[in-house]
Amino acid sequence: MKNLINAALNGIVSELNIDSNLNDAISYAINSGGKRIRPTIACMVYKARKNSVSREILRMASAIEMIHTASLIHDDLPGIDNDDFRRKKPTVHKKFDEATAILAGDLLFVKGLALLSENDKLGKIGANIMESLINGEFLDIKYENKKVKIEDWLRMVKGKTAALIRLSFLTGAILADYSNEETDKLGEVGESIGIAFQMTDDLLDVIGSEKEVGKKLRKDREKGKCTALQYCSVNELKEKTEIYFNRGIDIIKTIDGDFNDLIEYLIILKERTK
Repeated sequence: MKNLINAALNGIVSELNIDSNLNDAISYAINSGGKRIRPTIACMVYKARKNSVSREILRMASAIEMIHTASLIHDDLPGIDNDDFRRKKPTVHKKFDEATAILAGDLLFVKGLALLSENDKLGKIGANIMESLINGEFLDIKYENKKVKIEDWLRMVKGKTAALIRLSFLTGAILADYSNEETDKLGEVGESIGIAFQMTDDLLDVIGSEKEVGKKLRKDREKGKCTALQYCSVNELKEKTEIYFNRGIDIIKTIDGDFNDLIEYLIILKERTK
């Protein structure tokens, strides 16, 4: 699956009518070792109903990955998280320069949404998801060095992390012609899995290996970031992660389709160490 997604992504990037230096920055960001989690989920949801993947789902899954990559490029900038490395490689603004990184991110946001808009329903959903994503990133900055309620943390995470995972489930469902009720259920799965994913990230920042994760750890604490560990211990957070993860899996099991591959993949994500 990952090879198909990579081929689709690079095919789209190669067709961009832009300056070669900007294209180099985008290609660098796209091919810097991403796990392709979000497009893989979209394709697996689609395949669970259609038994194979189509050119359309690969294009739409690529659009989600482009938006995700754009968010990472901007997230790493000096004005936000100021990270020098991601996935053991220099971040885009370090490899190139800050202006190029900003514009590369801008273009990936625009192109990703343009691709989603090839499907009217996905275009509208994608625009709403991007609004939530950007607001979540803003809240992440706003809540630095502040004690906020757990409800505020959840609102931030539903935007910053869960929004694109939710979009991945919705994209696969819409393109594979799931019913409206099934699509809504898969949107709920995406939100639960997305929250569990962020909880795992918060855990890895404290108990993970810097060598495996590929970036500096304990930085969230140093910057006063609002994380789930403000509200519970490491062991309690592990338990809460299981609850959100299992909630998502339980919903999947109520929907018709061959979801074995997807469930196995989600289990791998839950147990990840990087």
